[in-house]
Amino acid sequence: MNARDKIINYLETHKHASKKELHIATNLPINRIARVICDLTVSGQLELHSMNGKIKYYRLTELHWQRVSAVINYLGEARNSSAGEIADAIGLDRNTVTQILMSLAKQGTLYREWNGRSKMWFYSKSPSFIFGMGNPLTAFINQALREVRAQ
Repeated sequence: MNARDKIINYLETHKHASKKELHIATNLPINRIARVICDLTVSGQLELHSMNGKIKYYRLTELHWQRVSAVINYLGEARNSSAGEIADAIGLDRNTVTQILMSLAKQGTLYREWNGRSKMWFYSKSPSFIFGMGNPLTAFINQALREVRAQ
């Protein structure tokens, strides 16, 4: 197995990795890892996931977008779901699913709602309120006005 295949294989089984993590996992020289990462980034197979100080973390582009689309497709079929339910249904680990859900919620693609009874976040593709009834007090007053006017 060559260096490129070792790096891709490691990134397929892990969500992201730095050059040092790849060096430890694959036993390849750092300069060879840097060269392969540069080639994969230029070709579009690899992207920069995040930076922590001077350490860069990389992930596979296509695999990430496949995971994101799987989460979005699942939420299109199900009404409200927690991160654990989605992870179990799709077959990904919960940390990856939670990270994807939080980033989609920040972008505005998904809606995130706290359920105090079960103490967990629920995600959906559409907001969970009845149109025109966003405020229960307003709905109550409007109902009372309709009853008074009907008399």
